[in-house]
Amino acid sequence: MKFSNTASMAALAGLSLLVPAVFGALTYNCGEGANFSMDSIENYLKVVTKRGMRDSDPPYDIPIDGAYRFSMEIGGVNRTFLIQTFSEVPYYRFLEITSEPKECPVSTSGD
Repeated sequence: MKFSNTASMAALAGLSLLVPAVFGALTYNCGEGANFSMDSIENYLKVVTKRGMRDSDPPYDIPIDGAYRFSMEIGGVNRTFLIQTFSEVPYYRFLEITSEPKECPVSTSGD
């Protein structure tokens, strides 16, 4: 069976509209009101540098290429977060490092 190129393109265009909606609903949930959208993490990834790395940063199984940390007050508590980047999958991870380092899991906005 042969499909028309126009129909295939229309189907792909429709699917591509769903991708932002799905990814827009994903957030990093660090607990106790600390939720970060994928967009905000992507913006932080733009400022990751090698100079941002510290000896005290939590290690990982693969070499760490860069880091960026930031602090913000959430619910009256000053909390510190860290993004580490890698040159292979998973490419980055997002952690809260206020006390013990804890990786923030990805969840859907409905979770």
